[in-house]
Amino acid sequence: MTVGDNTTLTNAPTNSTADFTVDMMYRRDGFNRAGSSVANSHILMWRYSAEEGPSLIRWTALAAAFCAIATTLYPLVMYIPYDTIGGILSALIVCMFSLLIILLDSRVIGAFRDPNSYRATLCDYITRHVGMFKFVWGRGILYLFTGCLNLTVEYEHAMKSGLALSLIGFVAIAYGSHSANHYNGLLSSLTDESYLWEKFGEHDEDSDGFIVLREFVALIWSLGLELDDKSVEAQFKSIPSKDGKHVAFDDFLAWW
Repeated sequence: MTVGDNTTLTNAPTNSTADFTVDMMYRRDGFNRAGSSVANSHILMWRYSAEEGPSLIRWTALAAAFCAIATTLYPLVMYIPYDTIGGILSALIVCMFSLLIILLDSRVIGAFRDPNSYRATLCDYITRHVGMFKFVWGRGILYLFTGCLNLTVEYEHAMKSGLALSLIGFVAIAYGSHSANHYNGLLSSLTDESYLWEKFGEHDEDSDGFIVLREFVALIWSLGLELDDKSVEAQFKSIPSKDGKHVAFDDFLAWW
């Protein structure tokens, strides 16, 4: 890949499945640089976190969507009239969006993971046309919107399920945004040398062209590598440098 000053970056051969998978992802997107095994494993982790997210969020959203349907349809089934036509319309729209949530999140259930099923085909069609639903933060917006709409339904239990769905939406948006930001930042650092140089300069506190361990920790965390204390110190020591305490950008780039 040619970047910035037209310097050509070459790929080092990798053996791990993670490195191969990420390298293929870069080649598919028009890039030709693979990072270290540490960076590659983290970019796969952040991509999964940004798109799939923790099962807990999906399970709770799934349960809340079922509750939203039950609590909004209950008054109609039991012939308890809503006060206004608007309330009835809100209830029907809530049911429609709740069914969409169930469709998107039912993959968390083992029996619904068949990639050749009608559910998978329909989900693929929806996410291709509404791209944000592919990500946790996008589905979080759907949860929040459906929950807020459910709060307008003039029935006590429906408002409770709406509040629950709204809270799950806030959590999903926060978690998904955090994961997506780390994924995008890490991807940029592996495909754009100028971006990596900019981040290096931000954490070079005395602007001497070198970073010490403390600055190294802040730098890799800002790029999306969240390592424990022992691992981060070991990674710092593994970078070739003149004195083992000050790392130049070229040395950091070669390690990265």
